[in-house]
Amino acid sequence: MDLDGFWALIDESRVFAADDPPRSQRVIKLLERLPSSEIVDFEALKDQMIRQADTVGVLAAHNVITGGYGGGDFYFYFLHWLVSLGRQTFERVTADPDTLVDVGELPEPIGNYRTWPDERWPHWEGLISVAAEAYATVTGNEFGGEVDVRDITRSLSDPDTRGEFWDMDDPGELATRLPQLYQAAVPNLRGGWPQGF
Repeated sequence: MDLDGFWALIDESRVFAADDPPRSQRVIKLLERLPSSEIVDFEALKDQMIRQADTVGVLAAHNVITGGYGGGDFYFYFLHWLVSLGRQTFERVTADPDTLVDVGELPEPIGNYRTWPDERWPHWEGLISVAAEAYATVTGNEFGGEVDVRDITRSLSDPDTRGEFWDMDDPGELATRLPQLYQAAVPNLRGGWPQGF
């Protein structure tokens, strides 16, 4: 599987919302039709896309969208949600995270996660395990037990966010670096901009 094949498979699953369990199940079923080597390729390409998305700008955008909440696992699931948006949107957003303001699938209101229903959170936790489940079905082996899988994948439990960090608690920095997202979030914040992301 190459990158075009990876994105084609993601697009084929877009009939469901990212956090909708049927979407993850759809990806699993599509992967189960492939040779195990292509399932491994899918996992490696997914890993590559998550690392590509994991930048200081995307981290800051996530913090603005949530109003300063949702680091750690929530951010990790958010990176997978970016993949769910498809190649064109993913590439645009990773190049310029401020363009997330134009993504129609963002929960409203931006900047006030307390009002979001669970199904509107921007995350796709299920994408983390789809290749493992498909691989186990196709090969009868646990994913990660084969040398080829161990060699090309590694833990993302502590992602290495790329880029030079800046003060994400500073409203002036946010307004300069993410002007559209910041302006969309400010009216929805309760008690001012949260400190200590």
